[in-house]
Amino acid sequence: MTGFTLIEIIVTIIIAAIVGVMMLPLTGASLRGSAESLLRAERQARLIDVVETMTADFRFIFSNPDGTGDPLDTFSAKVGNVGSNTTAYGTYRIVEKRLIGFDSNHNETSGTNILKLTIEVEGSRVTCLFGQ
Repeated sequence: MTGFTLIEIIVTIIIAAIVGVMMLPLTGASLRGSAESLLRAERQARLIDVVETMTADFRFIFSNPDGTGDPLDTFSAKVGNVGSNTTAYGTYRIVEKRLIGFDSNHNETSGTNILKLTIEVEGSRVTCLFGQ
């Protein structure tokens, strides 16, 4: 007679179960890492969406000035204030907002013609410069 005995089959199943149990923590860690990467990518996608919407509105304001003041001031007022959770262009928080310039050595200085804006969406941050 050929084939496997009942003892050989039981031993094989036990060994497979032990190996499976040893692999479980490794699989769990990789699944958690995969979920974290997915969440990070989702937050960054929302951040990019906010920046693209802001940029489109910034271009619109500059191409269609209403004549009531500086377009950069209009845009600056529309994005919100530092520390506020704002929904003008999506849900985001203003971390930094100030007017800057650059000297001849390309160092940042205080100024009036470039708006430096740092925004945050669920822990992901980006800094954008909007200029005249």
